[in-house]
Amino acid sequence: MRQIGFMLFMFLCLGDINCSGQILSLDSVLSRIERNNPALHSYTNKIAGVSASVNGAKVWRPALIGVQAGENPYSFDFKNNSYQMMFFAEQWFPNGKRNFANENYLKSFASIRLFEYEYLRNQIYYQA
Repeated sequence: MRQIGFMLFMFLCLGDINCSGQILSLDSVLSRIERNNPALHSYTNKIAGVSASVNGAKVWRPALIGVQAGENPYSFDFKNNSYQMMFFAEQWFPNGKRNFANENYLKSFASIRLFEYEYLRNQIYYQA
């Protein structure tokens, strides 16, 4: 009997307390999710990285100039010791069609990452 009276007393005491929390609109909740969610930030960084690689798809490779010691046709005989060295210089000339195809290929990755971002954002919105 005492337990029932105690529970009734606690129910009456706690029943009178009004709890009011902060009321947020749906737009503010969704914008906070988009601003502060680390998974969404990682996808925006991935999209930026793919976009940067698209910009670098048409860049020429640097010229290579060097000296190599080893098995080469040029020998320098210093007191019966045979030293062989090779001098080389090379430049890669890009193929325009290949660069264009590579750029389109990398652009497709950007659109895939964008769709993945939108899918994840919709999943997070659904959970909110």
